[in-house]
Amino acid sequence: MKVRVCRFVAVGIVAAFALAGCSTQAGSEGGASPETSSELSPELAELYEAAQQEGPLTWYGSYDPPSMEAAISAFESTYPGLRVDYLRLTSGQLNTRFSQEIEANAPTADVITVGDPLFVATAGENEWLTPLERDELPSVAALDDEWYHDGFPTTVINVFGIAYNSDLVEEPPTSWEDVIDPAFKGKTVFGDYRAASLYAYQGALWAEREGMDYLEDLAAQDLIFVDSIIPGIQKVASGEALVALAVTPSTTTELVEAGAPIEVVFPDWYSIGELLSGIASNTDAPSFSRLFVDFLLSEQGQEALVSTGGASPINSEGSIPLGDGYVRPDYEALPEDRELLQSVFNLP
Repeated sequence: MKVRVCRFVAVGIVAAFALAGCSTQAGSEGGASPETSSELSPELAELYEAAQQEGPLTWYGSYDPPSMEAAISAFESTYPGLRVDYLRLTSGQLNTRFSQEIEANAPTADVITVGDPLFVATAGENEWLTPLERDELPSVAALDDEWYHDGFPTTVINVFGIAYNSDLVEEPPTSWEDVIDPAFKGKTVFGDYRAASLYAYQGALWAEREGMDYLEDLAAQDLIFVDSIIPGIQKVASGEALVALAVTPSTTTELVEAGAPIEVVFPDWYSIGELLSGIASNTDAPSFSRLFVDFLLSEQGQEALVSTGGASPINSEGSIPLGDGYVRPDYEALPEDRELLQSVFNLP
């Protein structure tokens, strides 16, 4: 599947579709806004009424800012009088900040949405996050079991492929093996597996599905390691690099809309990264937080979240279809995965 200027053409996924909107404001246009709580279900109306006595709400997320902004815009249009502030960090940075604030008894976040299921599970065990019962919120109750993790719902799904500079790369890579090309030596970006779990998972999947020889060949390509893939994508856009690995389309949208020659292709198999949401156990806005999480998992909230190129656990309009090629990492194997990659790449 190839991605450019919000158009998706199937390669590994048998599907073709156009992104809905492709704007940070796309989410504010869908669905009617209830002028009064009488237009909501009794359960949500009760939460809405209580939420107006709370807040504003602070949302920590590791998703891309335009999508977070679109979701907030859609939520605030749907629930007038409520305000959501947000902070976007990488998963590793978010985990560290949230943990430090809890331990210092200075919590800030009410809701987190982070691409590290293992951290979310640990935060639940530590009672930093409050699990949601299956029937606690309408949108959570409607989720397939696959996307409900012991009280913490998958809120959006990253799908990771290969980004490349379409002006400089004459023969685009369409498989992981294609990346092992002398033309890409010293010109291939990959995320620091010590800073973000998704890169450790991706590396372990390469070893499992392509073989250890592949991982060693990749190491010989003199990869450019980055703490966050966003500056890595900027290197591809400028021509400093030619390709970037484990890239989700949402991280390229702003550059592509600005005219950057970036395309994303998905090989026959590709990994996914689930962003799970949790409500801080010590939040001062429990009703507001529940209302917000329910909205994120609603059709309108999902359309906003995937507006720049993500997959939806409810397969909302505009979502990247997962197809048969996606592979879910073994989240509990993160320490072993990082150890494996360090044995091959040996970062200082």
